[in-house]
Amino acid sequence: MSITLSAILELPLLQEVRVVAGVNGLSNRVDGISLFESPGSEQWLSQRSLVLNNSFILQYFEDEPEKLAEILYDSNVAGIMFKADRFFPLPPRFLERADALDLPVITFPNWLSAGQLISAISYEIMRNEVHDFSIPLVDEFLRDLTFQNEDRATLRKKMSMLGWEEGKTIGLAILYDCPVPDNEKDAFLSVLEANGFPHGFSQGTNRVIFSDMDGTKNPSKELTERSNALIAELERTHPRADGNGWLLGMGAVYPSLSLLSASYHEAKTALLAGIAESLVGVIDFRRLGFLGVLFGAKNWHYTEIIVNRILSLLKEHDEEHDTEFVKTLYSYAMNNQSAEKTAQDLFVHRNTVNYRLRSINKIIMDLFIDSTAALNMDMLCHIIRWFSASRENMF
Repeated sequence: MSITLSAILELPLLQEVRVVAGVNGLSNRVDGISLFESPGSEQWLSQRSLVLNNSFILQYFEDEPEKLAEILYDSNVAGIMFKADRFFPLPPRFLERADALDLPVITFPNWLSAGQLISAISYEIMRNEVHDFSIPLVDEFLRDLTFQNEDRATLRKKMSMLGWEEGKTIGLAILYDCPVPDNEKDAFLSVLEANGFPHGFSQGTNRVIFSDMDGTKNPSKELTERSNALIAELERTHPRADGNGWLLGMGAVYPSLSLLSASYHEAKTALLAGIAESLVGVIDFRRLGFLGVLFGAKNWHYTEIIVNRILSLLKEHDEEHDTEFVKTLYSYAMNNQSAEKTAQDLFVHRNTVNYRLRSINKIIMDLFIDSTAALNMDMLCHIIRWFSASRENMF
């Protein structure tokens, strides 16, 4: 299955994107999506894929930006999309080389998330092509249902084709960062199937996996057990090259296929918690407690508003009084609220860090009810870590 890059750019969602180089390559065909965030990971880039990047990769090619264009060209990708001026500007030498190679370079606005792009582009590829029977119909249906790519009538028809009813119970989880080489893919998928996850699809370098929970007495408990067994087996058969353990985010199990998208957002939130807090193993959304409510899909926007309100006041204070409150708060949050590690990170005395934190806390107290200041400070640090994880992993 594939579609031309120019056809993808006609999607309503992409009306604000800009082609800044390689316009002659817009006839390139796109088979799927790849992520490219660090040197050496080009081996995982799929041929004829559209590469998404938040511009972090540019820092590794500061001296030879044209080399990045050559790596992408040699990987035979369809093109690359950057978040416009998110972290690093696009170097002219990179754009010139990409243009010479007819490698399309596209920028997309900051409000547009990688998740939206992946969902829209993946669906458009499937929608414009005859069904590819190498992809099981079950996996295709679960993907459409998860992202609600089809109207309810179409989904009901597909459900009927599978012999399923809306009350069917499916467990959903997201396996973090599992870019498996083609020669190992079959063995990897066999491990998933053997542990109760026969269905799934890739989303960037992550994999969304499904388990049939019909007939189980306690679906939530059973999904947890299957997830733990899967992680243990992957640690044995596919140990991670970076030495870190496997991480899996798990959503709640609902007795209705119509709620599968809710389970997906919960699993994504659980996964984000694991990344932000440097955890490994199975992270169950239900165990996040109040954090699950705070970072849930419905409340994320309001959480961001409160955080931006606090950071704006701290930034204003920094500009007026030549302080470093924003920098200190970020370092304190990213160092798991350790004043000692923050002092080392900022090359200042620990007492200086403690003084700054007291001053920051006072500003927070002026914003909120006094009795909640400590709680808000703690939550703010969690939120900063979660936002950082979200940006770096393009959630």
